Amino acid sequence: MYTIGIVGPQDTVEQTLDVGKKYFPNVAFLSLIYQHHEEIVNLINKNIPNLNALLFTGVTPYQIAKRKIDFPLPVEYIPREISLLYKILFELFYNQEFSDLRNLSIDTFNEAEIQEFIAEIPLKIENCYVLEDSSDNEKVIQFHESLFENKKVDLCLTTNLDPYVILQKKGIPIKRILPTRFSIKQSLELLLLKLKTHSSQFAQISIGIVNIDNFRKVTREKPSEYQIQKIKLEVYKLLLDYCQETQSTLIHTGSDEFLIFTTIGSIKQFGEKYDCTLVKLIKEKLQIIVSYGLGLGFTASEAMHNARIALEQAKLDNGDCAYLCHVDKTIEGPLEYYDNRKKSISLSPLLVHELSQEINIAPATVTKILDTLLTMDKTTFDAFEFSRNYGCTLRTAHRVLSTLTEKNLVEVLAHNQLYSKGRPRRLYKFNPEKLQNYY
Repeated sequence: MYTIGIVGPQDTVEQTLDVGKKYFPNVAFLSLIYQHHEEIVNLINKNIPNLNALLFTGVTPYQIAKRKIDFPLPVEYIPREISLLYKILFELFYNQEFSDLRNLSIDTFNEAEIQEFIAEIPLKIENCYVLEDSSDNEKVIQFHESLFENKKVDLCLTTNLDPYVILQKKGIPIKRILPTRFSIKQSLELLLLKLKTHSSQFAQISIGIVNIDNFRKVTREKPSEYQIQKIKLEVYKLLLDYCQETQSTLIHTGSDEFLIFTTIGSIKQFGEKYDCTLVKLIKEKLQIIVSYGLGLGFTASEAMHNARIALEQAKLDNGDCAYLCHVDKTIEGPLEYYDNRKKSISLSPLLVHELSQEINIAPATVTKILDTLLTMDKTTFDAFEFSRNYGCTLRTAHRVLSTLTEKNLVEVLAHNQLYSKGRPRRLYKFNPEKLQNYY
C-alpha cells in the first residue's frame, strides 16, 4: 500500500483527506499540517522516510519546500484553477454580499490570466490588483490590507489561511479560495500515476560488473599465489562494504571479475546518481585499476547483457572508468566522479582548534570533516553518502558521525528501514548553527 503525505493547513488537508479516502481507499494518507510556512521544511524532512509521495494542498507550500528540499519521491500540488473565481463570484452575487463589485485584490494567480478572466466575465470590474508570489504571508497581509485601507479595493481574495484569518479579524472583507473536490481528485490521480511510473522505474534491475584491468599483468608481478588471493580479497572487502550499505548483492565470479546486483531504487536511495565512485575508491584505497560496466533492465538477463555492453565500452576507453547502458541500449559515460567537495569553505582556525580539542580529532581531520558537511547539497544524508563525499570507509563514517552526534553537531532524524531485513539506515542532519558554540 502506498502512503501519501498531505502537506497544508488544517482546512485544506482535511478537505483533501476526505476526497482521498472516498476515491482511493487502497491508499494510506498521512496528514502533515502546519500552522506557519516556516514549519513546512522541517515537517517534511521528519516524515519523508515514511512516505512514497507528497501532495501539497496548494502551490505556495510546494514552492517553499522546493527551494530547500531535493525531493527523492514523486511530488504534486493541487492547483488553483482560474475557474475557481467563477465559483467565488457566483457565491458573492447569489448571497447578495456585494451589489456593486468593481475593485479586487487577489494573490497567487498569474496576472495575465486574471486580466483575461476579467475581460471575459460580464461584470464591470475596473481594477484588479494581483500578487503572484504568496509564499510570504506577511507580504500577502500587507498587500491586501494596504489596498483596502487606501480604498483601492472592495474585496480581497486569498488562497492562504493565515492572511484570511488575520484580515478577517481586522474587519477587512476577504474570501478564501479553496480547491474544488474535482481538482483534488485530479491531483491525486496524477500523483498516483507518477508514483506507479516511479515505482516501475525503481524496480528495474541494475547489474554492475567490476573488472580488474590488466589482471594477468598484475598476477605476473606478484611472486606468490598468496599475494594474488590477497588482492582479490581486498577488492572483495571494499565492494562488500558498498553492497552492505546499498542493500546490494555481491558475487565474485572468480579471477578478475565481481558482480553487483541491485535495483535502481536502491541506488537512488543511497547515491542518487550513477557515477564512478567505486572506480575511484578502489584506485585510491588499493592502488588497483578497474573498469566498471553498469547495465539496467527489467530482467536479470537484460541487465547483465547491458552491463557487458557497458563494460566493453569502458575497456575500449582504456579502462579506469565506468560506463552505463540503459534499457533502450543508450550508453552513458565515462561517468564522472560525484564530488560535492569542489568548493572549499574557509573555517576559522580558532573554531577548528576548539572543536579539535573537544572531539579529540586532529585539526586537519576536523577541517576536512566540516568542509564535507558544509558542502553537501542534501539537507539529510546517511553514512554511505557521508563516506562517499568525505572519501573514507563506512566504518570510519559511522565512527565520525557517532562522535558528532554525541556533541550535538549532527542530529539523527530517523532510522529508515528500507527492507524487511537488514539493519535500519540512520538519516542524519548537520546543524551548522551549533558551530557558533566553538567560536
